[in-house]
Amino acid sequence: MTTVPAQLHLDSWLPYRLSFIVNHVSARLHTFCYEHFGMSAAAWRVMAHLGDDAQPMSAKDVAERAAMDSVSVTRALNQLEELGLLIRRIDTEDRRRVTLRLSKKGRTVYEEIVPVAVQVEQELLAGFSKDEQAALASLSLRLWQNASNVE
Repeated sequence: MTTVPAQLHLDSWLPYRLSFIVNHVSARLHTFCYEHFGMSAAAWRVMAHLGDDAQPMSAKDVAERAAMDSVSVTRALNQLEELGLLIRRIDTEDRRRVTLRLSKKGRTVYEEIVPVAVQVEQELLAGFSKDEQAALASLSLRLWQNASNVE
């Protein structure tokens, strides 16, 4: 049986630390995307998933992979389409399904953003040895996998 501490100290509580890191680091990338391309943070998240996968995806696929609700995904998709960064097509094998992929312009924008995302990650990992980076990658993967078991 686990003993529950009487107090919670946010500064040492892992979920708070992770949230702080994500919010702080993501703000830079989201600012870049908005200032250069007029794209919201949600639109970038959707674009990142579409750009990361060579195969067209459905909105449901994107929502599941990005851990976003369908309303947010729909808004992001609409924004990407308005910006000319997204192509929607009716699936030829299942006419009820709409597939999504980046347009040529969308792929170009994605390829402009990726180096900025990589730079942000490099800045975050500055001062970590290669072994520490590998350990962090392994541990964060385990945290990611454990997150689905948190109720």
